[in-house]
Amino acid sequence: MAEALARDAGAHGVASWTTAETRATSTWTSEAYETTYANATATTTKAMNRDAIERLGYDERVVVVSAHVDTAHASAGGSDAGACAAIALETMRALSARIAAAANEKAKSGGTASPVMCDAKARRCASVVLTFSTAEEDGLAGARGLTASREWARRAPQAILNLESMGAGGPHRMFQARADTAVGRQALRAWARVAPLASGGVFGDDVFKSGLINSGTDYSVFRKFSDAEALFDFAFVERTMVYHTPRDRVKYIRPGSFKHSGENLLEFLSDYVTRGGFESEGDDARATKSSPPVSWYTIPGYGMVVHDAPRRETHAVFFAAPLVLFAAFLHKAYVGEIFASSSACSEAARVRMENTFRLMVSVPFVIAGCAASWMGAIASAALAPATVAFAFGEPSLYVARPLALGALAGSAACLAFICVQRFTRMLAFAMMPLPVKMKSNADDERVVEWSLLLGNVAIWGAAASRATRAEIGSSYIPLLWLILPSSIIIAPVLVPWILAHGRSSETEAAPPPPTPMNVAFAIAAPVWITFPNAALVLRVLQGIGARSPLSDDIVYLYDAIGGAVVGIFVAMTCSFLVPGAVAKEDSASWRRGARISIITLASACAYTVVFMRANAGVHWTALSPQPLVLTHISDASFSRSRVVLARAGASRTRRVVEHLESNPAIARAFTFDCTANATYDFVNTVVRGACVIDAKQKTPGVDALAMEARATGASPPKFTTPRQRHAPNVRSVTMDVGESTRWVLAVDTRCVARVAIKALYDENDDESPEQWVRVEPYAPGGKKRHVLNGVGGLSAPSTYAIWYETRDAETRARYFSSDDEAQARACAKGLRARTDYVARTPSVVAVDAALPTWAVPFGKHRSPQWLGFVETHDVLN
Repeated sequence: MAEALARDAGAHGVASWTTAETRATSTWTSEAYETTYANATATTTKAMNRDAIERLGYDERVVVVSAHVDTAHASAGGSDAGACAAIALETMRALSARIAAAANEKAKSGGTASPVMCDAKARRCASVVLTFSTAEEDGLAGARGLTASREWARRAPQAILNLESMGAGGPHRMFQARADTAVGRQALRAWARVAPLASGGVFGDDVFKSGLINSGTDYSVFRKFSDAEALFDFAFVERTMVYHTPRDRVKYIRPGSFKHSGENLLEFLSDYVTRGGFESEGDDARATKSSPPVSWYTIPGYGMVVHDAPRRETHAVFFAAPLVLFAAFLHKAYVGEIFASSSACSEAARVRMENTFRLMVSVPFVIAGCAASWMGAIASAALAPATVAFAFGEPSLYVARPLALGALAGSAACLAFICVQRFTRMLAFAMMPLPVKMKSNADDERVVEWSLLLGNVAIWGAAASRATRAEIGSSYIPLLWLILPSSIIIAPVLVPWILAHGRSSETEAAPPPPTPMNVAFAIAAPVWITFPNAALVLRVLQGIGARSPLSDDIVYLYDAIGGAVVGIFVAMTCSFLVPGAVAKEDSASWRRGARISIITLASACAYTVVFMRANAGVHWTALSPQPLVLTHISDASFSRSRVVLARAGASRTRRVVEHLESNPAIARAFTFDCTANATYDFVNTVVRGACVIDAKQKTPGVDALAMEARATGASPPKFTTPRQRHAPNVRSVTMDVGESTRWVLAVDTRCVARVAIKALYDENDDESPEQWVRVEPYAPGGKKRHVLNGVGGLSAPSTYAIWYETRDAETRARYFSSDDEAQARACAKGLRARTDYVARTPSVVAVDAALPTWAVPFGKHRSPQWLGFVETHDVLN
């Protein structure tokens, strides 16, 4: 590729080159655990105007397009990240062709225009770097090694575009971006302007930061270590259930996905090259200038919009404005004109004071009732799917049927919202002064409906105020729902009525509230903009829940989260539609709405029963398969070896085992131990609910599965005899990980106080510790292991020096409650090592082939690969 690029562009002063980075060894913290990496290889290609930069002294502005080329062991890597690598490569080829064409045009014209890829006036040139990194799937170690060793990283590239995938095609959405710098804002606006099919939004960025999505990309490493002023992270998110499974294949990616991503990248890079990069602020300017948060989102049918979010200082306005409007409305309805002179009559003054008190009580009570409507709707929507899933004993029950989840959670949310709003209506009516009630039924119903509507608008104001104060880009969502309906159906009607003077008794009645058609028109734009976000987040969270390890106590968490997402959107819509239905005393509207909600809720439950019975209790499908961890684990001495089938996330394995046991060949070959509370130790985690598979046909004294593991030729980890170093409690030991490129070391927090690791490239390397990692003190009920994740390339060293400092005897005695036997057992395995290999044993192949179509192996850096070996070390001897 580099040679082709050089041929296209080299004759015009544009240089392209490729190099490999092979020496990078360090330890860094990612996702609350340490990763040791060695020889993480990266390949880079660079297009630049070498003549202008090196001879003419132009400043260089670098944009990086990054993709990783490794994949999870269980995945074919079609979308993650084969598609990304292909898109990046083809984009670089097309860009080089454009640069060469531009250079030819300049050469033919013979003018004094700016050199190609440069801005002569600003004396700066753009350079484009394409980088392929490795070890992304193993704790993001490849990107960390890249930033620590590559020349462009040390020079701080101006912008980095990271290509990723969490699914299989669709729009390549921008879901994370750095926009807190002037260059970041320039880049975002340039992307929105020139990318023909820009897609994505800051809402995904905020969801990612919240921790709901238990995953990470190279973007986080670039953000922390590269000092790039603009960072974009793109991902495919369609069919997220095939992520990191054998079904992530190129042929399953939706047609047009490559074209969508490539065209966007090419146009952005062409714009960047044409302008010679972005204008950068100096360090002093960046340090002293306060950057407002930026909102960026896609309007379906229009494109991407980028604008500054309101500054934090303005947050109070968004709650105060609807609150003042609400109070002014009730003052006019309860007391009279705001600026009218007070009557000298004592009775009139008393009535005015009483009505003013009613106003002061009504406003907070109605707002509290509206807030309860929101909370009741969201809580009901979360409880409904979690309760049904619990009743069937199947987490992630609706992962393959999002419409059923929408019907179930949405009807529960709507019913709860209607009921609480109806109660709030009764409360508002009770607070109303008697003269208002006696005017006419129409007038008191108008006052109640306006009160409920304004109470819900105040909730939107509170949400907008909180989001603005938190300085999150997603503040545009509550602002849309606050400003558009308020400016269309509320303020134009109420403000003139409130400010009017001298009205006759016939015209003092409250103005008619907006009709349902007017309300629907007012909220059409907010619904149009926010619904795609809600649907996308729902699907992504469903996929994340199916592959995120959860304890039995919270195994239905993502069922509840999915329902809550639906509930939030339903509450958003109901906040404007329901007040008109519940305000009237004998209105059939709210009863009809409640009846429809109940029927929908019952129908969704009935549908769940039908599809569960029709599918023999299986809710997974071939398009949304159940992700499973399938691995062969053996101890280092080959005395005990087992195949383990474990859930990857919120799911159960019982239906999978039932299917396997119904297969005659599998039933003859294996036995299954799948007790409900069975656990299996993977070193870095203890999996509950795992199925331990053993060979049924056994030769006395021979473990058939251990023989399979031995036959692969893979080497188990080995520890040498420890040597005491310096302080009495400090020891060193050498660990040999064989030919494995990934390994795990777990340290017992009750026995070890700190640990250090160093790769040994040859026997003459200095074994002194370079970087100590402190092990957090053990707390009762807390984590008992501190995990270090190790990765390396094929040329990485196989031997590591490990130093550890044991805790003093008094501390260990306290942690083990003076139980010497328990302490001896635990510290005898104070160091646990697991080495992983991609070799598949015959038993793993057989079990994989026998899996149902709705279940697939899944791989993640925290789960073992196809084959793993475990060894322990006594830290006290």
